[in-house]
Amino acid sequence: MSELFWLDVYVLEKLDVTPFTILDAVKEAEKVESGELPTGVKRATPFRRMPLKGLWHKHYFSAGFIPQNLSNAYRIKSDKLIDDILERASQIDDPEQRVKDVGRLLVTEAIERRDADKELTGEWVVFLRRNAENYYLCCGGHKSGDQYLYDRIVDHCPRDFPDILSWINDCRHQLPPA
Repeated sequence: MSELFWLDVYVLEKLDVTPFTILDAVKEAEKVESGELPTGVKRATPFRRMPLKGLWHKHYFSAGFIPQNLSNAYRIKSDKLIDDILERASQIDDPEQRVKDVGRLLVTEAIERRDADKELTGEWVVFLRRNAENYYLCCGGHKSGDQYLYDRIVDHCPRDFPDILSWINDCRHQLPPA
């Protein structure tokens, strides 16, 4: 693990992301090599476009990502799903219980469904997979910007892994074209 990775974990902890959620993603990325199935968070996948091509990312999940996961859950099937929830809720006579059940149906069941489908998303642990070893470089996310993440890796990770740039280049040639 690079010092940049540990710095990111520290900064994220100050922003209320529990370090254990990030380290759980690392443990899961390591287990995949041994054939174990992942938790409900998306599997590690390679970046396919430059400049991050050759690197991988593994999502980690934290409570702060619930709104995005709910948005993703309802993006495609929203009308039918919400109609079903409202129909089920309308059969409850007690208004207070109805509100509780609508919340449970809208939030809890949607998150549980994404967990069961292994579709929970969050931000990323960025790493290089080389010779059956994972080199954890930094944390990033959907809004970080690929060039920004790449520049951080290029600027900071050679201190820990002097050959990182040639390793990334080697790994780029091992992936099929985007």
